[in-house]
Amino acid sequence: MPPARYFPITPLLVALLAAFLLPGCSKTPEDHARIAKNGSGDYSEQKRLASVRALAAANEQTLLADVAANAADANTQGAALDKLTDERLLADVIKDIEHRSDSIVTAARMEKITDPQLLASLAREARSLNVRVTAAITLGDQALLADIARNGADGLIRKRAIENLADPALADIAVNEREQFVRVAAARRVTDQALLASLAQNEKADKLVRAEAGLRLDDQRILAAIAKAGGKDAEERSVLEPLRLKALERLTDQRALADIAKNVAGEITFESRKDDQRILEATLERISDQAALADIAMSAHPTFAFPVVLEKITDQEALVRLLKNNQANDEIVKKLTDQKLLAEIAGGDDFEHVRMEAANRLTDPQALFGLARRGKDEGIALAAVKKIADPQMLAEIAGDENASTNARLWALWRVADRTLLAKIAKDTADERVRNAASEKLSGATPGTTPQTIADLIKNGKLLAEIGGSDIQRIYVHLQKIVPSSLEILIPAGTYFVCDNPNAQNMVSTEDVRITLAESQTKTGANAIPVACANRPKDIPGGSDHFTIGSLPNGDELAKLMAFLKGKNTAFAVKQAAVWILTDDADYEDLGKLIVRTTRIGDSRFSPISERRMIQEPEAAAAMRLCADAGIDIKKKNIWSNAVHIYRELGAGELKHWLKESAGIGTLPAHTILVDALFISNDGKLLVSSAVAAETKLWRLPEGAHMKTLRGEHCLALSPGGKWLLTADDNHKIKLRHLPDGKLVMSAPFESEPGTLPDTVDSAVFSPDERYFVTGDHRGNIQFWSLPHGHRMPMRQTHGDRVSALSITPDGRLLASGGDDGFIKLWSLPECATVKTLELERRGKLASVDYLACSADGKLLVSGCENTVRLWSLPDGVPANALDKYRTGKRREFSVSPNGKWLFAASDERPEGSEMKKYPEWKPPALWHLPEGRLAVRPDAIGEVWASTFSPDNKLLLTGDGDGNIKLWSLPDGKLIKTLDGE
Repeated sequence: MPPARYFPITPLLVALLAAFLLPGCSKTPEDHARIAKNGSGDYSEQKRLASVRALAAANEQTLLADVAANAADANTQGAALDKLTDERLLADVIKDIEHRSDSIVTAARMEKITDPQLLASLAREARSLNVRVTAAITLGDQALLADIARNGADGLIRKRAIENLADPALADIAVNEREQFVRVAAARRVTDQALLASLAQNEKADKLVRAEAGLRLDDQRILAAIAKAGGKDAEERSVLEPLRLKALERLTDQRALADIAKNVAGEITFESRKDDQRILEATLERISDQAALADIAMSAHPTFAFPVVLEKITDQEALVRLLKNNQANDEIVKKLTDQKLLAEIAGGDDFEHVRMEAANRLTDPQALFGLARRGKDEGIALAAVKKIADPQMLAEIAGDENASTNARLWALWRVADRTLLAKIAKDTADERVRNAASEKLSGATPGTTPQTIADLIKNGKLLAEIGGSDIQRIYVHLQKIVPSSLEILIPAGTYFVCDNPNAQNMVSTEDVRITLAESQTKTGANAIPVACANRPKDIPGGSDHFTIGSLPNGDELAKLMAFLKGKNTAFAVKQAAVWILTDDADYEDLGKLIVRTTRIGDSRFSPISERRMIQEPEAAAAMRLCADAGIDIKKKNIWSNAVHIYRELGAGELKHWLKESAGIGTLPAHTILVDALFISNDGKLLVSSAVAAETKLWRLPEGAHMKTLRGEHCLALSPGGKWLLTADDNHKIKLRHLPDGKLVMSAPFESEPGTLPDTVDSAVFSPDERYFVTGDHRGNIQFWSLPHGHRMPMRQTHGDRVSALSITPDGRLLASGGDDGFIKLWSLPECATVKTLELERRGKLASVDYLACSADGKLLVSGCENTVRLWSLPDGVPANALDKYRTGKRREFSVSPNGKWLFAASDERPEGSEMKKYPEWKPPALWHLPEGRLAVRPDAIGEVWASTFSPDNKLLLTGDGDGNIKLWSLPDGKLIKTLDGE
């Protein structure tokens, strides 16, 4: 037989046995609560509901609440809620029911809660939104509803509370509630007319609340105030606009409407134009009084409001009122139809474009005839003549001495009757009219042969309107007077005189031909290539106009323009040539024309140029152009710049022409004083610097020019010739890699972060080229790492400018000299102070101009004013003092790499009383070290501002005040070579 099976005895099993096997056993309320909440399937729904009924029968409200809150199924929960009679317990259960389960909270179950405080608590705190809404709707207590409306957790509940509030509480909330949407919702629920009127006029209420209240009233004054209420910003305007439009729909008072329209039309701005234009249009739709519309237009913003108002005005007298109110607007005239009014305007004193529009709208022959015979305004007369078809009227105009000549000529060319033409040719006193009548009688056709624009205008066959706001072209609009076709020539050299005396005149640079066919009356804008003819003046503006005049410097310009014909010459070259002739411009003057790069490219005049358009190649080409045209270019100011221009030209025929024409020989290395020279350790690279912030690289020994860095002044060259340190005018130091000159680092030099850039006055590279050191005018030295130029810690070393720096060849000692009169020795790399040396001259500290360490690192040479001193290293003990140069002026010093030669020079020779003051002055010379014995005085060396020695000690290189760099042999001091700046 199978083995017996044993089941464990559990508490649940015991309970089941007791319930179903022991007839006398009964359940406690706690048992019923446990059964009702059980959701594991141990009890059927019928038994769970039976337990709920048992709990209700025993009035176990707390247990019922527990079941309602925690039962596993909704039916049991609902049954428990139905049996609950304790309002507080019921409210507590409902408060905690989640939104997703709130379907069990039926209206009937909620109705069992009547306590206002409990309902208010549910409205504020229930987890289910539906419960909170139902509670707010059910609550009737006005004080509690007002509190929820003001302090409820979410907007929907607050709105539901507001919907149940009575008018007095609503009015208070509409004024005093902190959030606008609650205030507005409250205002919309107010029904009492007195309260609404009070709200609409309450200045403590915001505009939106007042508008909402006012729209529920029939008070025209309040409606007008709503319609006027503009917002302080775009958001407020957007909110108020629908309310303003609703107010306008109900507003009928014409005076109020006109006042609103006038207010909006006058105060409209660029920012508010879209909103205000809609309000303005809605207001104008309701205004029927034409006089009122005219009054509005008179005060309207001319751009944003006036056109909107004008569109509504149809009354002719109202339109005339606008014109008389100085409204210089031809759009007004376009709405006029009364011929008498149009004639008065066309012949009146209004602006020309207004009168022209009136003339163009005239159709009455007699009115046109009167306008054509007036000599006051030629443009109006021509417009009238153009519209007259009667031959007799045209003949009378042609013969009328009071009419303008052009109006008469235009009328004449439209007359076909030979009898009338013969009478005009015989009787008229005006030669041009008489000749034109004779020409027409002879049968000549004006358009068969090209005629210049100047002649056609002079002979009354053509009108020209010329304008433009460019420097390379102007635009010509032509209108013919004769009925036949015209061939028009605008030749190169035509001179256009600007009506603005402060603006450039123009001269055409190419021939332009224009044809006006017999069927054509006018042309569009014809672009004429031009050049500016008066360099100092402004560029013409869009409102400037031109007439045709006589050429200044006529012969020379005529030669130039004749030579330009058929040549494809760049604009910059043509412009330079014209300015050379019209303004006798030199190279600096030609820099007025600049190119400013924009989205599409543009050219403009400016005192600060991004890039000058006329550079040396264009200037040279313009000089050659003038010379080839037969103009003596050597008499022009530009010729004084020939050497500078020649220096900057690339090799080619133009450079050869300028050299031959100007007789240019060897050029200085720089155009101005050379104040710094550096040479690499291998002797193959020389770097020179001029005071005008220009640095040049030269290849030695041949002295060939390799590269020019403009706008940069050289501070130091690394010993191996790999790195170059420069500074620009903006206090930026720049590290470049050599020999390509590639920029590695560019940074403003600041003593402290965030301060204004300082000036770097001295610099030196370490012998191993791993870092460099700079000294500034505040007395700081700054270390920089290589190869990227990263800053290292800065040190305050001197009380004044750091004027000189030098590092021993072994890289273990740094010497710094300053304007404070001290030389300081620093151990490297820790940069600890070793010793401070004091330079005293005549009882006062002297600035240090120069420092150099000998090749063996045992000697330091310093130069200050008129004394050279030698110091032993590393102890800094004075070794010798060479007191030879008592000029009291700036000195130039340099020491040969082997420490055996000293070159010393003053910056200029003392003269007159200065010579008596400094009788011991000597010209620049080479001296033996350390004893200071004169070695040699180079021949005719002149004033020296910079010097250095070659690494092999065989050459001395000097730079002078004329920009020359010279090489001298050692030890004899003979001149070997002068570097050629070309």
